[in-house]
Amino acid sequence: MDARPLVDMLQLTCSFLPDSGGDGNDKYMIQVANHHYDGRRLISALLTHGKDLNSIADDLWSRLVVLRSRVDHLSVFFPVVDVPSLFDLTSTCGRISPNGITWREASVGFSESNELIRTMLEWTKNIFDNLLFPMRRWYAIPPSLKSSSRSSSSRNSSVRALILRRDGPLSPIGRGIDTSAWEDLQDANPERVSRLEAAHIMPSMLSSYSPMQSLLSMFAGSNLKSRLIGKSITGPSNIFCTDGFTHLLFDQFVIGVEYVNDQYRLRKVVARKARGLISRFQDGDELVFGPGQEGTTIDLPDGELFNIHLAIANVLHASGAGEVINKILQDEDDYKEGIVKYEATSARILAFALQQALNGLQADSVQSPDDEDDDNNKAHQWENTALRVVTNSHTNEYK
Repeated sequence: MDARPLVDMLQLTCSFLPDSGGDGNDKYMIQVANHHYDGRRLISALLTHGKDLNSIADDLWSRLVVLRSRVDHLSVFFPVVDVPSLFDLTSTCGRISPNGITWREASVGFSESNELIRTMLEWTKNIFDNLLFPMRRWYAIPPSLKSSSRSSSSRNSSVRALILRRDGPLSPIGRGIDTSAWEDLQDANPERVSRLEAAHIMPSMLSSYSPMQSLLSMFAGSNLKSRLIGKSITGPSNIFCTDGFTHLLFDQFVIGVEYVNDQYRLRKVVARKARGLISRFQDGDELVFGPGQEGTTIDLPDGELFNIHLAIANVLHASGAGEVINKILQDEDDYKEGIVKYEATSARILAFALQQALNGLQADSVQSPDDEDDDNNKAHQWENTALRVVTNSHTNEYK
């Protein structure tokens, strides 16, 4: 069944939902960490830029229609028929058949149902919390920390070598030059030379995170489980090599790759941020994978995974969810950095204060014989005592 009319209906509904007065308690807001975010923006972006709009609209619709039997006035918004193609969508303010009301009138009824709004926002927050945020957070982890163990580092090195044999020493995305390239090429383009990094199209964490697999399958409109587990997600079909800065741009969803008609094309999702080597390329430039010495025998990148990454990038950018996630990640970094700075500063202050106290005790212990009595003699007990400064992360001794 063609769900395009359903997609249009849900998009129009979101666009007509009125604000609740701008008093800071807008009922369409969802809370993510310490930030508030308008859920309508994400719904609209999902229904515009999602990988499979029919699948996404059908998933949301299936949750909304369940409420029709429990909320009396929803029969106005949800006609008796369940087939979306029977809706009259002649214009943005066209009348809904067979009820004869406008989209705007229907959306007012929709917005008056707290239960319906809650269901929509719960659906939205689930996608934010269990798909968009963990994926963006995984990409934010430095590559060195993703492979901190010796076995992981060794495995990454072998995968990197495999990808270089497939694509050659020039990265298809960014055209960075690996340090293994012939000297003439390096000498002619020294600004492009670096040790290329192995980059994942889809996060390797997906292999063990079933809720994310389910949501991603809904987002893509196909069962992706076989592509997201085992050797598939750690193999060459999910990996390419590029320079460190281009790798960062890809992980931040600033750039992506579109696969259509058996061709890979660069897409600049946030053009103003697409700096570095990638700035020399135009949006839509073709990318060539597989020109290396073993390019015909090693799997090329999975174009479907590239398209899913690109769709997520477009949703994050169009909805503003990407900015909210970046703020959350920055808050986490600031908090961790603040803890480190606080502990280091506290340790220095305490150490200084105790050293001053120790100096005072040592000075008091140097007295004239006439001043000595039982109480003053107690100060000598401190002369050879170790003073310990204890913080959350440091224990320092002063003698």
